[in-house]
Amino acid sequence: MPVKEIRAFSNCDETTIVWQTDKPIRDCRGFALEREVKGKPQTSFVPTWVGFKGQEHKPGESRPSTEWPIQRYIWSDYFAEVGQQVRYRAIPMIRPATDLVKAPEAEWSGWTPWI
Repeated sequence: MPVKEIRAFSNCDETTIVWQTDKPIRDCRGFALEREVKGKPQTSFVPTWVGFKGQEHKPGESRPSTEWPIQRYIWSDYFAEVGQQVRYRAIPMIRPATDLVKAPEAEWSGWTPWI
């Protein structure tokens, strides 16, 4: 499992998620960060505001991290609501920016504990 560890920390304003890999991931362009809210049937992907160099975007535009992957090992989620219990997992996004796909599931992180 290349994404070997993931942790989440929460306070009254945000949730910060950090992860690390145990080796480079071939063709990795960044990470999708999946969020699960306890009691809700569907997961979602946290939004990001940074695309790839040369991609057109509108000021303030965001996209799911499956489209604009997180290109670092730390992210803050400001959309988890007070009172919700959430957990996260990091999914490497591979191939060129114009043809991104999720890496094989064996390369995904496990879920963080509920916070």
